[in-house]
Amino acid sequence: MKRVIVVDDNPLVKEAICKTIHWDALGCEVQGAFSNGQDAFDFAREHHPDIIITDIKMPLMDGLTMLEELKKEYTGSAFIMITGFGEFEFAQRALRLGASDILLKPIENEELIQIVRRVVNRIDGPASGEEKEQPIQELPEIEPIRPYDAAVRRALEFIRKNLNRKIALPELADYVGLSAAHLSRLIKKNTDKTFVDIVNEMRIDEAIRLLREGKYKVYEVSNMVGIDNYAYFYQLFKKTTGKSPKDYM
Repeated sequence: MKRVIVVDDNPLVKEAICKTIHWDALGCEVQGAFSNGQDAFDFAREHHPDIIITDIKMPLMDGLTMLEELKKEYTGSAFIMITGFGEFEFAQRALRLGASDILLKPIENEELIQIVRRVVNRIDGPASGEEKEQPIQELPEIEPIRPYDAAVRRALEFIRKNLNRKIALPELADYVGLSAAHLSRLIKKNTDKTFVDIVNEMRIDEAIRLLREGKYKVYEVSNMVGIDNYAYFYQLFKKTTGKSPKDYM
């Protein structure tokens, strides 16, 4: 069995990776889950896991630093780096540092399964000239995530699909079947961020993706991500990224 550790400061993402994948069917077991890079680094130095699935942006030690420092000591761990639309430069650096693969947010279980299969095959090497196949269809959940986690997941997905317009917390709460106050508390508990923070971060991530396509003017992108006040969009963008929108064109 390949030993896996999962590293993500978002408890919702971390739990979903650990508990909604049938790891046994992939020939793997989750050895540990961590909320920051430093704890994961210390654990990996001692236990040498086969696969490390880690977000790039994390407290105490980011994923890139952890990758770079661990590779200096030993090369036995394969890294799968989790990245967002606004982190392409980091993803490129991760590959240069020796990451095995990149997993793009929002994470889809089927994509993660395929990536893990590829990494396991690389570790094992070809069998009789061919890669070993692992069954991946209709995999049951090891343990269902808690109901409030499911509600937050639905809420985040709704936000992602409606970034082109204004989204109010009461509307979102009605969609997931909770009160606005209850949903607000659950979002904060699961993500350590407020509803407004999450919406703004998703809008800026999507704006960066659109700007990189080179097809739209800045004010057009602002409208496409649901912000019709260009001055506010520019201010929010600069505050979030430290750069102006034109820096991404």
